[in-house]
Order: sequence, then C-alpha cells, then structure tokens
Amino acid sequence: MKLLCISLGCDKNLVDAERMLGSLSQDGYTFTDDEQEADVILVNTCCFINDAKEESVNTILEMAEYKKSGTCKALLVSGCMAQRYKEEILQEVPEVDGILGTTSYDEVSKVLAEALKGERVSDFHDLSELPETKMRSKRLVTTGGHYAFLKISEGCNKRCTYCIIPSLRGPYRSVPMEQLLAEAKELADQGVKELILVAQETTLYGVDLYGEKTLPKLLHELAQIDGIEWIRIQYCYPEEITEELIQAIKTEEKVCHYLDIPIQHASDAVLKRMGRRTNQAELRERIAHLREEIPDIALRTTLISGFPGETQEDHEELMRFVDEMEFDRLGVFAYSAEEDTPAAGYPDQVPQEVKEDRRDEIMELQQEIAFEKAGIIKKDVPALVGEIDRHSVAQVFADAAVKAGTLVYFAQDEGLLKESYLMDTGEWYLDSAEYGQLFGELGGVVQFRNATTVLGAINLLNTIGVNIPTEAVREGFEHVVELTGLMGRWQVLQENPKVVCDTGHNVGGWQYLNIQLEEELKRHKHLFMIVGMVNDKDIDGVLDLMPEKAFYFFTQASVQRAMPAEDFATKAIFHGLSGTICDSVQEAVEKALARAGQDDIIFIGGSTFVVADALPLFLKRDK
Repeated sequence: MKLLCISLGCDKNLVDAERMLGSLSQDGYTFTDDEQEADVILVNTCCFINDAKEESVNTILEMAEYKKSGTCKALLVSGCMAQRYKEEILQEVPEVDGILGTTSYDEVSKVLAEALKGERVSDFHDLSELPETKMRSKRLVTTGGHYAFLKISEGCNKRCTYCIIPSLRGPYRSVPMEQLLAEAKELADQGVKELILVAQETTLYGVDLYGEKTLPKLLHELAQIDGIEWIRIQYCYPEEITEELIQAIKTEEKVCHYLDIPIQHASDAVLKRMGRRTNQAELRERIAHLREEIPDIALRTTLISGFPGETQEDHEELMRFVDEMEFDRLGVFAYSAEEDTPAAGYPDQVPQEVKEDRRDEIMELQQEIAFEKAGIIKKDVPALVGEIDRHSVAQVFADAAVKAGTLVYFAQDEGLLKESYLMDTGEWYLDSAEYGQLFGELGGVVQFRNATTVLGAINLLNTIGVNIPTEAVREGFEHVVELTGLMGRWQVLQENPKVVCDTGHNVGGWQYLNIQLEEELKRHKHLFMIVGMVNDKDIDGVLDLMPEKAFYFFTQASVQRAMPAEDFATKAIFHGLSGTICDSVQEAVEKALARAGQDDIIFIGGSTFVVADALPLFLKRDK
C-alpha cells in the first residue's frame, strides 16, 4: 500500500515523522507524493502559533477530501494539534480514522492496522513517556542524507507565559546517551555527515537522567563517531550555557562554532512578563563571553515583537540591543496569543498591525547588519551591485562605500538597456544605451539581469581606465560560448522533443528557471525533468521552486558529492514532486527520450555535474 506523509512544523516534529515512516516502511508500506494515488495519508501537525494551526487545519481538511472520494482508505492525524484538539478533530472531521498524541507516535503501525479494519482509533499516552526509548525501527531520513536532526530530549519545564509546548509535549525528558550514540552511529552508516542537535532546550540535556548538565559530554562522545564530520547545536537557552559547554564547542573540532540562542526580547520588563529567566545585562555578558572565547562563533537568535504590554520604548530598547549585538542570523515572530497561556489573558494586547510593523523594523535593521558583516565593500576598490530588491539594502552599500572611501555602482539603476526580449532563435535582443543593438547568445531568462550587470561592469572598467571597444562588447555577447567554452546555460541540445539543459543549482537560479519552464509549458504538451543535486546545496529551497506539473526522473551525477537518487526522490515527495528513480544520468536521458513525444520538452539540470554527464550523450550524436 502507498502512503503519503505530510509533516508540518519544526525539525523536532520532523524527527517524529521520520520515526513513523521508518516503522511503516518495515511494515511494507511504500511512499508517494501524490494524494490521488495514496492509500493512506498521515498528517503530522503543528500548532505552536496561529499560522501553524491554520496550516494544520487546512491540510487535514484538504486531505479529508481524498477520503471522501474513496481514493484514500485511511487518514491519520498526529503531532501537536492532535494532542491539543483531539476531541475537536474527531467531532469536526469524521474522515479522520486515527489520531495519535505526541507521546504515542510509536503506536502508528497498530493505529493504522486498526483503522484499515474500519475502526476509528484514538491513541494517547501519558505526557511523561518517551517514545524514543521504545521504538526499534530505523528512521527514514528525509533531509537529503548528508545531514540529520538528532532529538536529544523531549518536553520543557520552563513555562514561558506565551508558550503552549509544555502542555503538548510534557515535562523535560532526556533521551539516554547510549541510545543517542547508537542512533548517531546508524545515521553515520547511512551517509549522514552533519548532526544537528535539537530539543525544546538542548542546554539542559541530562539533568533529569544524570543529575547534571551533560551536553558537553554528549558532544565529546558524538565527535568520536566515524563518518560524522560536523555537529551543530540549536536551541540553547542563554542562562543555561555553562563554561564547560563553551569549552567543548571551542576545543572539539567537529563541533561547529555556531549557537542558536533564543532570547525573545531585551527589555527587562518584557522578559519578566514573558517568564524568561534572564535579563539584558546577563544576555550581554553571555554573548560577550562567547565571542571572547570563540572569536569566530556565529550566533543566531529569535525574537518576539509586540508582546502584551510592549511599549514603544521597549521596542526601541530591543532595536538598540539588536544593533549593538550584531547577530549573524536573526528571526522575528509577531506575537501570537495562544489560548490557555497566561500571556493570552494579559491586558494591553498590542494591535496586530503594530506587532507586524515592529517585526519588519527589526528585520530591516538585521538586514543592514548582515550586509555590513559580510564586508562586501572594500577600501579603494570600486564595487558593482548587479541587482538589489530593497532601497534600505542599497543604502547600506552606499553608506559603506562612503566610509570606505570608494565608489559603488548599481547596475539596475543606470538605464543600461532601453529594450530587450527573447527572440524565437533563443537569443536575447538587447537595445543598449551605449553600445546599440546587441544579440545575447545565451537564452535563459536570467540573462536579461546578467546582461545589465555585464554592461555595468564594462562601464565601471571604463571609468577606472580599462577601455573595452564597442565591437568587442558586441562580439562578446554574440559569441560568448565560442569565446569562453561556456556550456549548460539554457542550452538547447535537440528539437522534437526539445531537450534543454541548465546548470542553475541554487535558489536564486531556480527562481528564474521556474519562470522559464512555466513559459515552455505554454508551448509544449508535457514537461519531463531529469534532475539531481549535490549534498551541500539548499535542496529544500530548490525543490520548493521546481514545477509540480512535470514528470521527474530523479537521478545522480557521477561524482562523490552527488545526493543518491533514491534520497533525492524521497525528499522530493515532501515537495509535491513525483516520478521515477534512475541510477545514472544516461539511464534518465534514455528513459525520458523514450517517453517524450514530439511536442514535449525535457529539462536536464539541478546540478552542474548532472549537466556535465548529459552533454556528452548529445554531443556524440551531433558528431
């Protein structure tokens, strides 16, 4: 039987979903990303904030439609929303056949078996239990194979006034160290290189089991595992960071110099109302000490804007704190009032518009900080910025250039192109302000932006005394492939069916490729995608942009960095993509050509290495 799993919410919830998938895989279930062909649908829910609740509710209702149509034989709901609203789900959504709480996901096989017999099952255990200690099935890792989350504890004892998690996940329970080490070894055997340690609070690991904080010891033990190359720690409450932990991060080579420290605010008054166990002075001291001991450490934090009673003065104090601390990464949530939490009943609730405005102000400030820390603008070195989407960001570059005593040029503001369009020949027609008519040999949609940047660079070089003749500019645009040997930039490999390859391999590139593929679908009957990626890219970000209206041949390039085709396909399922697995690019090309009709289009890409494997197959034909 085929099963579709939709996991929502945080990475800790994802680990629960992976455990359930592992258990169901051992029961003989196979997995699909197509709702219409799924015999079983499992929705692992979240309800941390209002947006998460809405997403969970909408997903359950959407999946319930497939139960109504008869294509789905069983619909299961698990996770935090199931724990919090079990009665409401059972009453309001009769299509739900089984519901599991946050400490009963180890019973998923039993619940599903009973549901398929026609029974309606509700399975909830005491919140003090720890399913990780009972499950024996191997996790089905969905993060691509090169990294995986390692959940080291469950629940929380902090009781922050805005948070519902302790009511849904129970008290703090550490996973025994020997179990974590065994799981980490299993993951390493599967090819995992990076472990990301997660919990509601990682810094308290071991207190309940061993009577002391044993995260440093766990780090040392994990670092001894062959195959694990990087260990990253998330969700470290600042007041619980010990000197021993700092030294473990500092001295253990495999532990990344990175900490995720959720501080939520910097105003002492707001922190007190939140129920946080620290103050601004302590936060400043802890951050300073971390940077003193580990100078290259990257610090990430999360904040809440518009908490009940937050005044404009509190907000401005937080802005000053963010400005002075210069975090490497920062995220902000507009406060969400959660029922059954103390903060939801506080007076002086902040209007939604104000909450969102304050959130946006903090994020604009952080964006400026991020660019400044990047150190893009150098003293006495003119800089060219090809494309920029916000005035505030442009101002950061401009101010930095003034401080550095240099010049910065913004290509998109120079009026370098008067007209441009993609011709039927697959080339760009470019009417430039200074060089007249140009014909760009490269046909990708992104080349319009690239052309603007190139023209800006030529003008900048002319400004500093490097003179490039007009004819050379024209020749360069028209014969860029011949002159440079550049290949794989929206390169048409054959017609009827049309085969195109492109080396775009990141989110920025795929934002343009997605636009171009949508245009191609207007001119072709079907789209076939031959895609693979390497392990160290933003795979989730790229998969989000790949078109759903296509049939996929998931493959892998002939390089060590390539993600195994099976792992890539498994990950793609969670992004609504479907197709078949091919062990090599050649196999994928042969199958795609056999399946495609004359009016169809085949795209090859996702990785430079996939394109490199494909090109010889077509170049041989030409010869």
